[in-house]
Amino acid sequence: MRKDIPRLLRQASLDGVLVLDAAQDNPNFKFATKGAEIKGYYLWPARGKPTMLYGAMERDNLPKVPGMRAISFTEIAHYITKKKKKSKKPKAMTMASRFAMLVANMLEKVKFKGKLALVGKVEAGDLLEFASALNKQAKGVKVCFDGEASRLFKLARATKDEDEIAIIEEAGKRTEAAVREVIKFIGSCRAKGKFLVNGKGKKVAIGHLREILLNKLALGGMDCPESPIIAQGEEAAVPHNIGTDSRNVLVGLPIVIDVFPRMTTTGFFFDTTRTVCPGAASAELKEIYSQVLKVQKATMAMVKAGVVGADVNRLALDLFEDWGHPTLRSHPGTTEGYCHGLGHGLGMNVHEWPNLNPGWSEKLKKGSVITIEPGLYYANKKIGVRIEDVLAIMPNGQVKNLCRNNKKLEIKLKG
Repeated sequence: MRKDIPRLLRQASLDGVLVLDAAQDNPNFKFATKGAEIKGYYLWPARGKPTMLYGAMERDNLPKVPGMRAISFTEIAHYITKKKKKSKKPKAMTMASRFAMLVANMLEKVKFKGKLALVGKVEAGDLLEFASALNKQAKGVKVCFDGEASRLFKLARATKDEDEIAIIEEAGKRTEAAVREVIKFIGSCRAKGKFLVNGKGKKVAIGHLREILLNKLALGGMDCPESPIIAQGEEAAVPHNIGTDSRNVLVGLPIVIDVFPRMTTTGFFFDTTRTVCPGAASAELKEIYSQVLKVQKATMAMVKAGVVGADVNRLALDLFEDWGHPTLRSHPGTTEGYCHGLGHGLGMNVHEWPNLNPGWSEKLKKGSVITIEPGLYYANKKIGVRIEDVLAIMPNGQVKNLCRNNKKLEIKLKG
């Protein structure tokens, strides 16, 4: 949670962190500025109030952070000018050095001293140049960029407060509405031989389903930094195969719909998966689907504060292996059966701490938001099944499922 950052900084013997660069595709900046659409530098001290250094043209987009001090680049430029006793011919400076000069004077103006960590999304070369210049120009400040600040942000973002969980839940409502739109369209179609055709008798392609999904997400204020997965048959049996748009949808084969969009206004992601079958499913597909659903229900029932993520995954391994499916534990390196982890944290990245994989020894906490997504995959049978919900452990300890869509496998077709 945001409130944890000052405490984590003090525990790491850091006096503050400077979060750099634009908010676009920069989750730590979004986290620091509470989702503000603004560029600049956010100084988050271990003690005291934060400071935002920004461009005056973006003054209406300033973060709504209580007690935050806002200083424009123009104000700092005037501050620098007043300090100079006589005019000097300005030296040629790179962009990184120029911004380092502005930040150094901002630090001086707010009387910041001590160890300052850097975090954000910046090109490696620019970051090195900026840090080197800032170290030279900022008096009484030691710049650190050893990765410690990134780790602290991961820790802080691993739990969410009630407001953040509410935002993720809203993202879920919009995401699930888009998934329902796809399922509704499939149900409006009919079978023509082995193919799915629309009301005009035209074959339906995977790309058309993706178009329906993306359009509905866009109308709901969601975007997709990565393409959602809509894959059928042997493509669905490879967990991260996004599906071939030109491929015609077939009747009787499972379609994995895995959607992980981002809310454009807040930067928070959602992640949900449903597996559906146009028309009647085979007995084998029904059995595999039933087993995945049973594993999901059993592992979700185990989730609570204090439980170790790896222990939840162990239950999934036990159940799948009891039914004779290969897993990464029983068959290391397998690409069929249960061949991935059970889930992961969700927030301003699709994959955040904590996770539910074998190597994760940390306990789930109040505020953890995680996915539960067991699956089984058999390319030779043209079967891939995955079911994914998002669980939030609320501040009162209650576990809330943020997904509402049903989990029916078969979609009844027209005719």
